[in-house]
Amino acid sequence: VCIAHQDNPDVGSLIDVELLETLLVFDGDDGGLLRVQMARALGTLNEPAFRPYLLQLMRDPSTVVAGAAIESAGVTRDPEFVPYLIDLLAVSTFRRVALQALVTYGAQIQGALQKTLLEDAGNIVIKQTLPRILRQIANQTSIEILLGALDQVQPALQYPIIKALNKLRLYPQLEIDEERINASLIHEAQTYYAMQT
Repeated sequence: VCIAHQDNPDVGSLIDVELLETLLVFDGDDGGLLRVQMARALGTLNEPAFRPYLLQLMRDPSTVVAGAAIESAGVTRDPEFVPYLIDLLAVSTFRRVALQALVTYGAQIQGALQKTLLEDAGNIVIKQTLPRILRQIANQTSIEILLGALDQVQPALQYPIIKALNKLRLYPQLEIDEERINASLIHEAQTYYAMQT
C-alpha cells in the first residue's frame, strides 16, 4: 500500500501483473493479509490494467479481503464496478461496504441507481437500499429521482423512498415538493386500507 501512495510513477511501477499473480496464490493468514493489502493498493493506484485483479479480489472467499476490494472499487470510481457493487447490496455481509462504495461515486451513478430502482424485475433488497444511497449523495437530482419513483414503484419500496426524502429535508439548499409526498402518503394509506378490507 505504501508503494501505491507514492507520487513517483517509477515507484508505482513496482506493482505489476507478475507481482499480483504471485500475491493472489498465497494461502493462510499471511495470504489473506497480503490480498487485503493488494486490494487497498489497487484502489489507490487506480490503474485500469489492474481492474480484473480487483474484481477477482471482490469475489475472494475471505470476507475481509472481499470487503477491502469492494471499498477499493469505490475509491477507483470506475463505472465498470457499478453493476457488481449494486448486486452486492443483496448480500447482507457486504451491503454496508457496497453501499459506502457506491456513495463514493456520487452523482456519476445516479442514472444507474434510477434505472435499477425503476426496473420491473430485480431484487427487492437491492431496490430498498438504493434510496439510502441517493439520500447520502444528497443533491437535487437525488430528490427528483426519489420523487419520480415514488408513484412508479411497488408499495414495499415507497417507505424507504419516503424515509430518504424525509432525511433530505435537513438540507436547506434542496427543494422538496411536499404536496407530492403527502399525496403519495395518502395513496399508500389508501392502498394499505384496501388490502386490509
